[in-house]
Amino acid sequence: MEAIRSVTDKPVTHVVYSHWHADHIGVTPVYGENVEIIAHEKTKELLTRFPDENRPLPTITFDKEYKLSVGGLDIELRYYGQSHSEGLIFSYLPKEKVLMAVDIASPGWVTFRDADASENFNGYVEAFDKILDYDFDIVISGHVSTYGNREDVEEGKEYMKDLEKYAKIALETVDMEYFTKQLEGTPYKVAFRFAEENYFQAATNYGTKLMLEAPTSNGKLWAERLNGVEAFTAHNMFAMIEHTRLEKPHGGYMTQKGKPFPKWYA
Repeated sequence: MEAIRSVTDKPVTHVVYSHWHADHIGVTPVYGENVEIIAHEKTKELLTRFPDENRPLPTITFDKEYKLSVGGLDIELRYYGQSHSEGLIFSYLPKEKVLMAVDIASPGWVTFRDADASENFNGYVEAFDKILDYDFDIVISGHVSTYGNREDVEEGKEYMKDLEKYAKIALETVDMEYFTKQLEGTPYKVAFRFAEENYFQAATNYGTKLMLEAPTSNGKLWAERLNGVEAFTAHNMFAMIEHTRLEKPHGGYMTQKGKPFPKWYA
């Protein structure tokens, strides 16, 4: 509110929910009761299902797109499908060439752990291209206390593409059979879970090593290009490995090298 009051003394009349997460809309009541709240249909559905008094239900919802004109500004809201979360929308000011795309690119930073706790990694990676389809000069991410530009989005996209590449390599290189052989003959099927956990930890460590040691497109390491690489890459790698094995074609894990999976697996 302090920032708003620094530029105008007029009341807030409209609030746009980027998505349903509380770190972005969890103090909506500060704007008062007489505001229009605009959001995607999925956002209202989730807030109805999981109510929170600090995240009031939207008063206006839409499916694909919505155009808002207020205070002399034209704002285009659009939904491209699940990415960071269900119902996450982009807000675009075409005249000003400003795009707000929350929880995708984080200018100057690697994406936070598990790609900002994203629900759909395929959609999350795709969202970078959706952003780049816009004609914008400024992108607002909702985090890291700064705004970015096209170069920041391209950099974030490259990081995620490398993460995809090395996650697949790790899945297909780390030998699942090595871990399952240690349990051959055991009467306890549940013991397999220990081998599985060891496999995923080894794959995560290997993928992270590749990611941190390989030169990027400009010859630099990721740690030389973005803040937070050492802190978050292992978390992001594990999450990408999980999403890759569940949602993408690959030749690792249970299908590695064409080997049959242990019959006693359950």
